[in-house]
Amino acid sequence: MFAMFPAITQALTERRQGKRMIHPRSDDAIDQRDQGARRSGIARVVGVDWGERRSAQRDDRASRGLHPSRIAQPGDESFVRSSRNAAAILAWMTAAVCMSGIAWADAPRAAAHVAACGLEFDLPAGYRITRPKRIEEPRDGRRCAFDIVESRPAPPRRGECKDKDDGGEPPYDVCDWMLDDGPQPSSVQVARTNAGGTPLVDSFSRGEDGRWMVPNAQAGDQPAESIDFFGKPAWKGETIVRMYWRRQRVKDYTGIYGGSGGADVTLVQFAPDLHVQLQNPPADEDGTCTTFCASLRLGARSGDLP
Repeated sequence: MFAMFPAITQALTERRQGKRMIHPRSDDAIDQRDQGARRSGIARVVGVDWGERRSAQRDDRASRGLHPSRIAQPGDESFVRSSRNAAAILAWMTAAVCMSGIAWADAPRAAAHVAACGLEFDLPAGYRITRPKRIEEPRDGRRCAFDIVESRPAPPRRGECKDKDDGGEPPYDVCDWMLDDGPQPSSVQVARTNAGGTPLVDSFSRGEDGRWMVPNAQAGDQPAESIDFFGKPAWKGETIVRMYWRRQRVKDYTGIYGGSGGADVTLVQFAPDLHVQLQNPPADEDGTCTTFCASLRLGARSGDLP
């Protein structure tokens, strides 16, 4: 078995030196196969034509000083030309990817059509609704409500530290102070009111003169402004509440006054006994409530109304 190694070594050496490798089959065997192919009427293309063509290509390369197994080096003209071509292709692919990314980023994201509580509306991309909740009171009527939240949950709120100068109390190294009434979420309340009852909405009530009033913790209830809400009668206002810093882990403490906060609220009348309260409705990218507000309407499934 070891007698084979010198022959293999010699063959590899001849290959590196550019010598032609001879097929181990004899010419007689090839002639016999050619004669059989001619008798069967089939031209031996692969064995003869392509073999002769490969031999001619090798001879042509050898005459020009190029060996089939030679690899282009950094100083060769062919290497420089190939490198330039590869660089050009890479630059083109990079530009194509960047342009497609810009086009994708500029394309507006589609709104989602939603039905809930007997209403239908479109939500801007990036929002979803929570599971509707229903309540009923024999005297006033029924209500169906849900919140509108971002599809990606916001990171949990983190407490703050309050030292003595901020009005805090020991232990000062426990940073658990949070505002008890921070930014109000977007919400929708659909209220069906009984005769003689009061609509079951959080931010509107009837004043003595019959006007819709909005709570204001600083100046008392204020009258809401009458508006046209995309062809429907409506009233809008701003609720004002007092906010306090309160601790989440320490039990014995005194709250710290944190100023005033509030929310924009709108009451839309769909029927004499059917009102919809909107609190901080979801805005589009330009800051206006167009996608949601303009599409808000009664749905096809009237049985879902409260």
